[in-house]
Amino acid sequence: MEIREASADDVMRLLSLADASPQAAHWGAGKYLERITAASGLVILAVEGDEIAGFVVARITAPECEIENLAVMPRLQRRGYGRALVRSVIGAARQAACEAIWLEVRESNQAARRLYAACGFSPIVRRIRYYSEPVEDAILLRRTL
Repeated sequence: MEIREASADDVMRLLSLADASPQAAHWGAGKYLERITAASGLVILAVEGDEIAGFVVARITAPECEIENLAVMPRLQRRGYGRALVRSVIGAARQAACEAIWLEVRESNQAARRLYAACGFSPIVRRIRYYSEPVEDAILLRRTL
Protein backbone atom coordinates (compact mmCIF):
# COMPACT_ATOMS: atom_id res chain seq x y z
CA MET A 1 0.00 0.00 0.00
CA GLU A 2 1.24 3.45 -0.91
CA ILE A 3 -0.07 6.53 0.89
CA ARG A 4 0.26 9.76 -1.09
CA GLU A 5 -1.34 13.14 -1.56
CA ALA A 6 -3.81 13.46 -4.41
CA SER A 7 -3.25 15.64 -7.44
CA ALA A 8 -5.67 17.22 -9.90
CA ASP A 9 -5.10 14.20 -12.15
CA ASP A 10 -6.78 11.99 -9.52
CA VAL A 11 -10.12 13.82 -9.37
CA MET A 12 -12.04 11.60 -11.81
CA ARG A 13 -10.89 8.46 -9.96
CA LEU A 14 -11.95 10.05 -6.65
CA LEU A 15 -15.41 10.60 -8.10
CA SER A 16 -15.60 6.96 -9.24
CA LEU A 17 -14.54 5.67 -5.85
CA ALA A 18 -17.04 7.91 -4.04
CA ASP A 19 -19.80 6.67 -6.36
CA ALA A 20 -18.91 3.08 -5.46
CA SER A 21 -19.01 3.88 -1.73
CA PRO A 22 -22.55 4.48 -0.44
CA GLN A 23 -21.33 5.98 2.86
CA ALA A 24 -19.04 8.57 1.24
CA ALA A 25 -20.11 12.16 0.70
CA HIS A 26 -20.85 12.61 -2.98
CA TRP A 27 -19.14 15.80 -4.03
CA GLY A 28 -18.60 17.23 -7.46
CA ALA A 29 -15.22 17.40 -9.15
CA GLY A 30 -14.86 21.08 -8.23
CA LYS A 31 -14.99 20.42 -4.51
CA TYR A 32 -12.30 17.73 -4.70
CA LEU A 33 -10.14 19.99 -6.83
CA GLU A 34 -10.66 22.84 -4.37
CA ARG A 35 -9.45 20.68 -1.46
CA ILE A 36 -6.46 19.42 -3.47
CA THR A 37 -5.32 22.92 -4.40
CA ALA A 38 -6.24 24.89 -1.26
CA ALA A 39 -3.54 25.59 1.32
CA SER A 40 -5.91 24.33 4.04
CA GLY A 41 -6.96 21.26 2.04
CA LEU A 42 -5.60 17.78 2.38
CA VAL A 43 -6.55 14.86 0.13
CA ILE A 44 -4.67 11.64 0.81
CA LEU A 45 -4.91 8.44 -1.20
CA ALA A 46 -4.27 4.81 -0.35
CA VAL A 47 -3.03 3.27 -3.58
CA GLU A 48 -2.61 -0.42 -4.36
CA GLY A 49 -0.91 -0.98 -7.70
CA ASP A 50 -2.72 1.24 -10.20
CA GLU A 51 -5.91 1.41 -8.15
CA ILE A 52 -7.00 4.00 -5.62
CA ALA A 53 -8.15 1.80 -2.76
CA GLY A 54 -9.33 4.70 -0.62
CA PHE A 55 -9.13 8.39 0.11
CA VAL A 56 -9.58 10.86 2.90
CA VAL A 57 -10.34 14.56 2.56
CA ALA A 58 -9.56 16.94 5.42
CA ARG A 59 -9.36 20.65 6.06
CA ILE A 60 -6.63 21.91 8.35
CA THR A 61 -7.19 25.30 9.90
CA ALA A 62 -4.98 25.16 12.98
CA PRO A 63 -5.63 24.72 15.81
CA GLU A 64 -8.25 22.34 14.38
CA CYS A 65 -8.62 19.82 11.60
CA GLU A 66 -11.82 18.41 10.14
CA ILE A 67 -12.12 15.12 8.29
CA GLU A 68 -14.72 15.87 5.63
CA ASN A 69 -14.87 12.69 3.60
CA LEU A 70 -13.42 9.19 3.69
CA ALA A 71 -14.06 6.27 1.38
CA VAL A 72 -12.54 2.85 0.84
CA MET A 73 -13.47 0.69 -2.13
CA PRO A 74 -16.14 -1.66 -0.73
CA ARG A 75 -14.34 -4.85 -1.82
CA LEU A 76 -11.15 -3.63 -0.08
CA GLN A 77 -12.66 -2.64 3.25
CA ARG A 78 -11.37 -4.10 6.52
CA ARG A 79 -7.83 -4.40 5.17
CA GLY A 80 -6.29 -1.42 6.96
CA TYR A 81 -6.73 1.24 4.29
CA GLY A 82 -9.14 3.37 6.34
CA ARG A 83 -6.92 3.21 9.41
CA ALA A 84 -3.85 4.17 7.37
CA LEU A 85 -5.70 7.13 5.88
CA VAL A 86 -6.96 8.38 9.26
CA ARG A 87 -3.46 8.00 10.73
CA SER A 88 -2.09 10.08 7.86
CA VAL A 89 -4.52 12.88 8.72
CA ILE A 90 -3.55 12.63 12.39
CA GLY A 91 0.11 13.00 11.41
CA ALA A 92 -0.57 15.97 9.15
CA ALA A 93 -2.70 17.65 11.83
CA ARG A 94 0.06 17.21 14.41
CA GLN A 95 2.60 18.63 11.99
CA ALA A 96 0.32 21.67 11.51
CA ALA A 97 0.13 22.13 15.30
CA CYS A 98 -3.55 21.26 15.50
CA GLU A 99 -5.03 20.54 18.91
CA ALA A 100 -7.99 18.45 17.74
CA ILE A 101 -9.56 16.66 14.79
CA TRP A 102 -13.34 16.67 14.25
CA LEU A 103 -15.70 14.77 11.98
CA GLU A 104 -19.34 13.76 11.61
CA VAL A 105 -20.44 10.22 10.89
CA ARG A 106 -23.85 8.75 10.19
CA GLU A 107 -25.29 7.18 13.30
CA SER A 108 -25.92 3.92 11.39
CA ASN A 109 -22.37 3.66 10.01
CA GLN A 110 -21.10 1.25 12.64
CA ALA A 111 -18.01 0.22 10.66
CA ALA A 112 -16.83 3.83 10.41
CA ARG A 113 -17.64 4.49 14.05
CA ARG A 114 -15.52 1.46 15.08
CA LEU A 115 -12.66 2.67 12.86
CA TYR A 116 -12.72 6.14 14.36
CA ALA A 117 -12.95 4.79 17.91
CA ALA A 118 -9.90 2.59 17.22
CA CYS A 119 -8.08 5.73 16.05
CA GLY A 120 -8.86 7.58 19.29
CA PHE A 121 -12.00 9.54 18.38
CA SER A 122 -14.76 10.00 20.97
CA PRO A 123 -18.41 11.00 20.47
CA ILE A 124 -19.19 14.56 21.53
CA VAL A 125 -22.74 15.31 20.41
CA ARG A 126 -25.57 14.06 18.19
CA ARG A 127 -26.69 16.32 15.34
CA ILE A 128 -30.36 15.61 14.75
CA ARG A 129 -31.41 15.03 11.12
CA TYR A 130 -28.00 16.25 9.91
CA TYR A 131 -27.89 14.01 6.85
CA SER A 132 -30.35 13.75 4.00
CA GLU A 133 -31.02 10.96 1.49
CA PRO A 134 -31.78 9.25 3.82
CA VAL A 135 -32.45 11.59 6.71
CA GLU A 136 -30.33 10.50 9.64
CA ASP A 137 -28.63 11.84 12.74
CA ALA A 138 -24.90 12.49 12.75
CA ILE A 139 -22.54 11.76 15.58
CA LEU A 140 -19.88 14.44 16.02
CA LEU A 141 -16.55 12.87 16.95
CA ARG A 142 -13.39 14.51 18.28
CA ARG A 143 -9.82 13.40 18.80
CA THR A 144 -7.43 15.56 20.77
CA LEU A 145 -3.80 15.65 19.74
